[in-house]
Amino acid sequence: MLKTRLLGVVLVVFAAVCAAAIHAKPVPLEVPQFPSDYAYRAFETQDSLGRTVRFYLTQSTAKDDRPLIVMLQGSGCLSWFVRRDGATLQIGQQNARRPAEERAQLLLVDKPGVALFDWPKGGDARECSVRFQQEHTGERWLTAIKAAIDAAIEWRGKSPRTVLALGHSEGAVFAGRLAVADPRVTHVAMLSATPVSQAHDFFAMAFSGRGYIAQAPGGRAAHLRNVHTVITQVQRDPTNATATQLGHPYRYWADKIAPFDFSSLQRTQAKFFLAHGDADDNSAVASADFFAVELITRQRDLLWLRPEGLDHSFAAKGERNGAGMGDYVGRAVKWFSGKSSNAPGRCGLRLPRRNPDQSG
Repeated sequence: MLKTRLLGVVLVVFAAVCAAAIHAKPVPLEVPQFPSDYAYRAFETQDSLGRTVRFYLTQSTAKDDRPLIVMLQGSGCLSWFVRRDGATLQIGQQNARRPAEERAQLLLVDKPGVALFDWPKGGDARECSVRFQQEHTGERWLTAIKAAIDAAIEWRGKSPRTVLALGHSEGAVFAGRLAVADPRVTHVAMLSATPVSQAHDFFAMAFSGRGYIAQAPGGRAAHLRNVHTVITQVQRDPTNATATQLGHPYRYWADKIAPFDFSSLQRTQAKFFLAHGDADDNSAVASADFFAVELITRQRDLLWLRPEGLDHSFAAKGERNGAGMGDYVGRAVKWFSGKSSNAPGRCGLRLPRRNPDQSG
């Protein structure tokens, strides 16, 4: 009897500890390199896996239900802030903060395994920490993001009336996944990628002779064989964090090439914004088309922009890398805030969800 009671006490204490970990409070951080009047404030919290998650908020004194924008980065282990010549620089988040103005709060989350001010070259994992290469898988990253959202809401004391998940490239993949995983997400903006299996991108590049897949020696047949070999190797050893292909561990690719379950879209009522240039050689526009068509057949609210001649960073030929990024991030934020017009832009298509009670 005594053993049973002791066991019950242990289980209650264990459950309380787990609950505390899941609902860990946000802890403000002092960052000497951030100016006293900086637009961003740093925080830490813990996720349900017991990891420390670092995130940043604008308008950190807000205590109302203003909208929340969760901005997600592309691939690699770049911090949201870097240092150059003694100054703290932002990595693209100003493209969302400026059009949002004071009407919405911006939430940025550093990936577990990324240190503040980390600034590796390129968007792959070759210069990333061992911890990052172990940590950065789909479900573990989503767990960290949701913990940061929980903490941000607890800090302000009120739930936002709307939530936008906004991402470019890999960030777009997880913006779409987050909507499925977290019902608080009301809007999704995906730029230059979607949650569709990246195997689609690989094969599309191999067939078309474009992108990094086609840079390998040989012609179409060789490129197709290379893609099949890469996928097979990853599938045979999906948890390996040391063996790599295309600059990322097998562990990373196993998640990215896994099939997306389109039936999971029924778990979200979010509205979608999709922008993808047709000259993108990093992520095939055909994959975005496929995702858009799936949304259309499911009668989802969709604003679909497919600009001609723009690459992965929304730059036209001859323009600097990222020349149009601010424009398309701004479009997404204005769409979220309801300030944009119905004009779809270059070669775009606005597709609002049809009311099931309407006919025709």
